[in-house]
Amino acid sequence: MPATLWGRELMALHPVLHLLQAAGRQVHVQLAASFLPMAFVSCAWGTHNIGYVLICYGVVDALCSLGFGYLIKLVGRIPIFVLGALINAGVIIVLFTWAPNPDNVVVFFVLAGGWGMADAVWQTQINALYGVLFPDNEEAAFSNYRLWESVGFIIAYVLNNVACVYAHTWVVVGFLAVGMGGYFVVEFKERFSSKTFKLED
Repeated sequence: MPATLWGRELMALHPVLHLLQAAGRQVHVQLAASFLPMAFVSCAWGTHNIGYVLICYGVVDALCSLGFGYLIKLVGRIPIFVLGALINAGVIIVLFTWAPNPDNVVVFFVLAGGWGMADAVWQTQINALYGVLFPDNEEAAFSNYRLWESVGFIIAYVLNNVACVYAHTWVVVGFLAVGMGGYFVVEFKERFSSKTFKLED
């Protein structure tokens, strides 16, 4: 295995950022793509409406992926990551407390749109963060990221077979909480090392 793949910086992030962000994102996406439609839309509003809700998710995800690229230049990385986490947390709270009702059609679309908006943060900004953290070692960093993203697919598909929606949602909560904690550690280390580098110059 190449030394660059397990360099000091990557080891500091491994598995905190790799597993919890890359794998966590796939667990997050699977909740939106399979459990949300099956457990909420299908049961309460009908299987024939799943497509409309998923279209809303995809459109919001695509538009926000585009928009966050411009917004991050104005406000920086941290507010965008915090926004994604807050939106995710808000949707999760609703999933835990809301009883799906076909009379509340708007809620299905708001949940799907919120989930898509949060995914847009994870999808675009994690990749951008890797580019910033490892400008001289991008190949190893992105290879590692894709490895753990694949692990996330495995975790998500296993959860689909063995866990109920309630348990799967708690797994997403765990990934979100620990992943954001790992992100703040990485952000702090990056800022501290940048300041140290400037002082040495």
